[in-house]
Amino acid sequence: MTAGKTVFLILALLLASPALWAQSTQSIIRCDSIQHPVVAGGGMVVSQNEAASEVGRQILLDGGNAVDAAVAMGFALAEALTVMAAYPSSMAAYAKPDGSAYAAGETLIQPDLAWSLREISDHGAEAFYRGAIAEKFYSHMEQDNGLIGAEDLANYRVRERQAIATDYRGYRVVTMPPSSVGGLALLQMLNVLGHYDMARLPQGSTASLHMLAEMMKLGNANRREGIGDTDFVEVPIAGILGESTTSSCNSSSIPWTMA
Repeated sequence: MTAGKTVFLILALLLASPALWAQSTQSIIRCDSIQHPVVAGGGMVVSQNEAASEVGRQILLDGGNAVDAAVAMGFALAEALTVMAAYPSSMAAYAKPDGSAYAAGETLIQPDLAWSLREISDHGAEAFYRGAIAEKFYSHMEQDNGLIGAEDLANYRVRERQAIATDYRGYRVVTMPPSSVGGLALLQMLNVLGHYDMARLPQGSTASLHMLAEMMKLGNANRREGIGDTDFVEVPIAGILGESTTSSCNSSSIPWTMA
């Protein structure tokens, strides 16, 4: 195609575009698509570093958008290595000998971790709770005024507990019980989510992600309220997973009805 024909075709498309737009019934911004921007009056900033998260939060408070906050947090996270420099053992494990960070594709070698795994392989649990690993662990604790001593490691006992489960859309979901709080929270989320027709929501859409976020918010709020170590507190597992609790959460915590 010659240059003249190319220019003519582009002009023709531009002139025809208003007519094409007028005939289209699809909006420019669709809330059910993750490919389009989302407008909201509130939000949160989360990263693996508190200082970086605060940078992102301040960007939003100053009127910036989510992209501005993400870029600023990226630069802040790049500086996290400077913070890690205060901890020699972390620098030895995760930084290069000259103190610089590893780049993508470079090989990270962790000899201390390899030594620990060999000790466990050769001597079993004894190495971790009473042997060479334990000695390194509590000596470091003593050096930094930590709370765990040699007796704490030596007296540790494994507890075998009954797994917990629920049924979700024809599947039996089995997971870890308390004192792990994640398993019980997950099952409660699934119980509440089972009351909603998620198939009506396009996968990855704003509405589906909002629904999942509400489930997670609810489950995490409940686990902080009444879940703990069953060696010390009574956890009403049956009640938390019961239909009455699920129905109560369903009716009071979700901002729309899809049942």
